[in-house]
Amino acid sequence: MLDDVTGVRDFFRFGPAQADHLSAARIAVGIAVPLLLVMILGRADLAVFAAFGSFTGIYAKRETLRRRVVHQSLAGVIILICLALGLSSAHAQVSGLSIVLIGAVVAALGAVVAAAVGFKPSGSVFFVFAFTSIAALPTPPSFLSGLGVAVATVVFCVLLGVLSRVLPGMGDGAALPGGSFSPAQLAWHGSQFLVVALVAGLLGQLSGAGHSNWAMVAGIAAIAAPDAPARVSRAIHRVVGTLAGVALTAVILGFHPSPWPLAIVVIVLQFLGELFVIRHYATALIFITPLALCMVQLGNPMPVEQLVFSRAIETVIGAAVAVAVVVVLSPVVERIRRQRAPQG
Repeated sequence: MLDDVTGVRDFFRFGPAQADHLSAARIAVGIAVPLLLVMILGRADLAVFAAFGSFTGIYAKRETLRRRVVHQSLAGVIILICLALGLSSAHAQVSGLSIVLIGAVVAALGAVVAAAVGFKPSGSVFFVFAFTSIAALPTPPSFLSGLGVAVATVVFCVLLGVLSRVLPGMGDGAALPGGSFSPAQLAWHGSQFLVVALVAGLLGQLSGAGHSNWAMVAGIAAIAAPDAPARVSRAIHRVVGTLAGVALTAVILGFHPSPWPLAIVVIVLQFLGELFVIRHYATALIFITPLALCMVQLGNPMPVEQLVFSRAIETVIGAAVAVAVVVVLSPVVERIRRQRAPQG
């Protein structure tokens, strides 16, 4: 009973502020400039490429200048590879099942690279999100226009990361240490992402709700946490925050905003999401969820009811798969830990 009370208290506990407004402002600028430029050019269909390119700025928030440049550049390259793979799949009109299978491999490989390099944030959420979203586009743009916008955005975000380190008063906070894993640990780590992404994606396909990629993203977002309790907590935060965010999305899109106001809303939501993502994950998702769905509406409008329903159902599926995998694996992990413990 005491553990239950503690868990409830932990859910409502916010982490300490760490100059979050500085990194949130930098990341918001990283999406604002390229997004507004494509809107001025009358290419709202390219807004999603600006958004995915801007994910580069989310990495290495509190790292030294050198590590930030290296990590953001590498993350940006991986995102671009995922976007190119997604565009190839979209032009080839591959099936939803194929997207799930390829996405699961992307989840595993991305998680292994992220762990080996020491990316912060960890995991492969942004890589999978980028690939699956672009792969599912019904009318993809040309490689030149789509990847051109993404490349320019990646470069812009890396430059912003440099400026925030070298200009007085623009730093994002103290640097955080990275991590190191053995080859066996990396293989074990990647296999978990593979299984969760694959099962969540397949169940998402079977649900008929559409957007099975959201189930994949929800699942691997949960298991990106470092241990079993944190993963279960992350899954709960994901569901609660997403459901609240879906309600906010319904309100925003219920006004049927035109592309320009919607673009401004996206920029504001990006700032608010990054403001809370480290302090309280569920609160951040209240803003991240409508951010993602508004981006979908900018590039590929669809009925609001279908959009919010799919997001809610697929998120629950993905989070449930992550928790199930944690429950299944926890005894195995504990048994291995006991076997490796020194005998005395």
